[in-house]
Amino acid sequence: MQMNMGHTDRRLRLLAAAFIAYFYFTGVLTGTLGIVLVVLAVVLTATSLVGVCPLYVPFGISTRKKIVPMDKKSTIVDVRTRAEFQGGHVANSINIPLQELSDRLSEVKKLPQPIVLCCASGVRSGRATSILKNAGVECQNGGSWTEVNAALQMV
Repeated sequence: MQMNMGHTDRRLRLLAAAFIAYFYFTGVLTGTLGIVLVVLAVVLTATSLVGVCPLYVPFGISTRKKIVPMDKKSTIVDVRTRAEFQGGHVANSINIPLQELSDRLSEVKKLPQPIVLCCASGVRSGRATSILKNAGVECQNGGSWTEVNAALQMV
């Protein structure tokens, strides 16, 4: 089954499950209502961890960020630190940490365009996208490296 839950959706589910657990274990929620809500908390946690909500599937709902159109030939630039990059990255991606991006603009401009930028969450790659677009580079924010990786697997 394909992931259909975005980061915000997953975090909100975990937060709701944490609140339910807190109120149950402090005795605020008791009886049948408490048990039903604890079961709901378990379901919310499980769906959050796997990133799939089965109830979204029949309706075609997805709270995931829209996947950036790309193909196997796309140039992927990961703007995370070297240590983060070494911990896992998109195959054949290039690591240019955000802190070094301005100093390495000439190198980036020589890369095949369009360039898809990624990082851990999409925040740094968003900043990098702004920097590169202002420098005249054709690029787009791919979001997290795991999302870019998943998008490339579908191509």
